[in-house]
Amino acid sequence: MALDTTRSDWVARHFSLRATEYTKFQNFYDGIHKVELTDRLKDFLKVVEQEFNSNFCEVVVDAMTDRIIVAGFDIEDDDGDTNIRQWISDVWKRNRMDAEQRIVHNQAAVKGDAYVMVDWDEAKNIPLFFFDDAERVRPKYDPANRRELEYVARKWTVNGHEWLNLYYPDRIEKYISSDGAGGSWQERISLDEEWPVPWMVGNEPIGIPVVHFRNKPRHTHWGRSELDSVIPLQVALDKTLVDLMMVSDTMGFPQRWLANVKTPASGFKIFPGSVWDLTPKPGTDAGIQVGQFSSEDPGGLIKTMDELIGQIAAVSRTPQHLFKLSAGIYTSGVALQTAEDGLIKKIADRHVVYGNAWEDVVRLGMRIHNARAGEAQLDPDVVLS
Repeated sequence: MALDTTRSDWVARHFSLRATEYTKFQNFYDGIHKVELTDRLKDFLKVVEQEFNSNFCEVVVDAMTDRIIVAGFDIEDDDGDTNIRQWISDVWKRNRMDAEQRIVHNQAAVKGDAYVMVDWDEAKNIPLFFFDDAERVRPKYDPANRRELEYVARKWTVNGHEWLNLYYPDRIEKYISSDGAGGSWQERISLDEEWPVPWMVGNEPIGIPVVHFRNKPRHTHWGRSELDSVIPLQVALDKTLVDLMMVSDTMGFPQRWLANVKTPASGFKIFPGSVWDLTPKPGTDAGIQVGQFSSEDPGGLIKTMDELIGQIAAVSRTPQHLFKLSAGIYTSGVALQTAEDGLIKKIADRHVVYGNAWEDVVRLGMRIHNARAGEAQLDPDVVLS
């Protein structure tokens, strides 16, 4: 059975939507910027154009995500029962989520969206939690309720064919492109499982096994990258840095000039102890003239860079002392605390947003445990905090 036209069109449209944005955000975070260099700058800097920049995008993201760590989960009204608490701790450790969570937080901040897949690990007999990239996943929300998912699409390429999974609360539909990338979607059938794959606990749906981490969620289905308002300033900063290098290279030292002078075979060379033999040009009655142009002051460009760095700090609420180590920025501990107020408030907000998503991950893990483990049932409605 082929995927119906309505859903096939939705998949095609939404996987093209935001793809360019995700690539842009990741490139800027990685320091891959589109910077135009002159041939002269390419020659003496010895770098690829896109690598020459002063990358503050990475600092903006890392200043926030380095301080967001899930240390554990508290359980309210558990009447002293430590079974659930211990189960969560064991599953978290065995999935190595101390490292995996950092990837999730980083990608949510960089691209605005990140996803955690929840599956079952047959070998370990525990739920499996793992990050998946926003470029491979698209959520379909209920138009009437942006918090409720109808289904989630996950698409990737295997041996030249595109594979597609659609995750519903009660089933998983698996498809493969019939004619390679861009072909129609046909059922992807495995001999050892039903199609679609049932996703139930008794008569109850387990729930969509994908959790969407949205950074700075607004009245939309998507998150917003921490770099959204930073990139235009970063581009201006890159341009100013190139200008500074050009000025330093071509006008960063005094330029001497001569008039009515015969150029010797060895040319005019400048080095310690050098002496120029100035001979008038034959056939000219004008006297020899010698002068010097002063070097260009780079102070204006440096001031512009400082202003752009200040603007990046302001729009991202990142303290300036994380961008450059200048003595005397803050004169007291109170001043330092004040400078970090914006960043601390931003981190507190993300703790709530990301924390709610992690609670959803753990609850999904409990429901999958109840469906697959054949052991004592866990209460997925327990209140986590």
